[in-house]
Amino acid sequence: MSEKRSKHMTELARRSGDVHTDDALVCFLYLLMRDHLPGGVVEQLAMDACKAADAKYTNGWVAKYAIDLADRLRAPGS
Repeated sequence: MSEKRSKHMTELARRSGDVHTDDALVCFLYLLMRDHLPGGVVEQLAMDACKAADAKYTNGWVAKYAIDLADRLRAPGS
């Protein structure tokens, strides 16, 4: 990367908040919104999930995979 581009990227990071975190869930959500889903879709899903705290899941395979992902993202040092 050129020195000019490196300075530009450093300045962009500074202006946008220069955020640092080691939280795997934050990283997952960031990547999801940055690369795959609009933030509004993720927000609606989060609101729906908060309303369905004691939901019954009809697809056991997907539910078990979701539990596995959640466990991995919540694990210390993940």
